[in-house]
Amino acid sequence: MTMTRESLSQIIQMQPGTESAARAHFHLGSLQLADGEVETATDSYRRVPSSWPRWHARAGFAIARIYETHLDDLDAAAREYRKVISLHPESMSAAQSYERLARLHERVGDPLSAENMRECAMRTFERLSETSRDIEEQDEARYHFAVAARQLQRWDAATEALLQCRRKAVDDKDTSRRVTLDVELGLVMMERDQFESAVQRFKDCLDHLRRRNDLEGLVKVSALLVRCQELQEDETSAKRTLRSLVDFVHKSKDRLLEAQKNAEVAPELVKAYLALDREADARAVRTRLRRLKGDEHVQTLTEVEELLDAAEGSTPAPAAGP
Repeated sequence: MTMTRESLSQIIQMQPGTESAARAHFHLGSLQLADGEVETATDSYRRVPSSWPRWHARAGFAIARIYETHLDDLDAAAREYRKVISLHPESMSAAQSYERLARLHERVGDPLSAENMRECAMRTFERLSETSRDIEEQDEARYHFAVAARQLQRWDAATEALLQCRRKAVDDKDTSRRVTLDVELGLVMMERDQFESAVQRFKDCLDHLRRRNDLEGLVKVSALLVRCQELQEDETSAKRTLRSLVDFVHKSKDRLLEAQKNAEVAPELVKAYLALDREADARAVRTRLRRLKGDEHVQTLTEVEELLDAAEGSTPAPAAGP
């Protein structure tokens, strides 16, 4: 059942102090945020009472994410993440807050603090995977534990956790989840220099993503496969992967238009065009982005222009005439 603003407001009004009201405050904030109402959403999240710890922790994490991703206030974001950890230390939201703090420390050039936060995240996820009463939360915590373990180069622990999650996904017939886990397993293999196994894992994922018409997923995994093939010094296969990606995008006009404006896809598509010496197609992406209105496209345009500037700067100047 899809909840509307009106129905959520009615729950808040008619059931004050209940878990249903706390949940309604949280979901109302999420709807407001989706509509770009950042200040109103923050206020709704802050109205979630601490007497319902699960929803209070989730709301605190959501507020921290607003400061990080919408307001670009990293100090405030860090403060809110630490508040979640302090108030709800054994929650999924606390583990995720450690994870985000690790990324914030990386952004400001503090790798030692980032590693410490990732260690804390890994340990908290591990405890949740063993103690949570929610089966789905156990599985999600185990997945995030594996990701943190991979980032900390704990290869065996990461692989074991990912395989355990994968077995559950297979039992549940959850193909999308299995593909997500296979991508992580491929990353572990690649980082352990097991390139042939990683290549096959990524190729299997790409077959599924094509059938699902998952543009963002296809771009992400294609980039990983190309990186792996380049590490193998197999430039021919890398070019073949890029051509396959470009062909997939160009098979549909609607898909191409979506790719040219998608923040995750456009920069990777430009990289593919440049690697295949298709500069005109790369410039077409820039032209398309310049015509779009809205602040959400500015960062994508900047990234695309930097890629094109770098490519044009590396092109040899034509020889001078006699």
